[in-house]
Amino acid sequence: MAKTTVSTLTSDIKALADYDITDTDLDNLILKAINFAVKRMKRWFLNEGYFDEIGAHDTFSTTANQEYVDIATETIDFDQVIILSERTNDNPIQIITFKEYRERYIDPTANSATTPDVAAFFANRLYLGPRPSGVITLYLDYIKIITKLTSSGSLPYEDTYDELVVAIVMEYLVKWLDRGNQAMVNSAKQDVLELKHDLIVGASRDIGMNQQVQSRREEI
Repeated sequence: MAKTTVSTLTSDIKALADYDITDTDLDNLILKAINFAVKRMKRWFLNEGYFDEIGAHDTFSTTANQEYVDIATETIDFDQVIILSERTNDNPIQIITFKEYRERYIDPTANSATTPDVAAFFANRLYLGPRPSGVITLYLDYIKIITKLTSSGSLPYEDTYDELVVAIVMEYLVKWLDRGNQAMVNSAKQDVLELKHDLIVGASRDIGMNQQVQSRREEI
């Protein structure tokens, strides 16, 4: 599936709103609403544990006898961790707070091991304890940063979700341009809730379900 460009979506929104004319101010307003919509949807995907559109994977190497890896340069779009693991011993690495990490490893040079037991994210670094004694490969499944869209960009989600983006933008436009029309505001909110359920909440319920359905017919 494709990812819709911002310009195409803006044109669709203006046509659906029956205001399909050249209006730079309106285009800028729609762009702001699209960015708000994308960020709101990211939270919904995260809440439902539905990572298809917001998740990513990366691998990177440690430096021997160094307690941290610079995440800012290794994984530039890292936002939140899902799971960190290593495949020397095929173990997940427990993520703890940096406060707890530093309390355990006040002097990083005092402890080293082939593979770390715990890790903590802090100030664009991934701290590992005990510090790795050699070079190992770490595997990171994570939530991506959603960068602000420009008029020349494309949506970060597949075009399956265009309808939901449009509905959220319409909700914002009604609030901003016709706030006194409470019936219209409520209707726009309801459209968003229904599409959110159909495209995100409902879809997340199917994750991991067995798609093989046994026949109800009795054997003859």
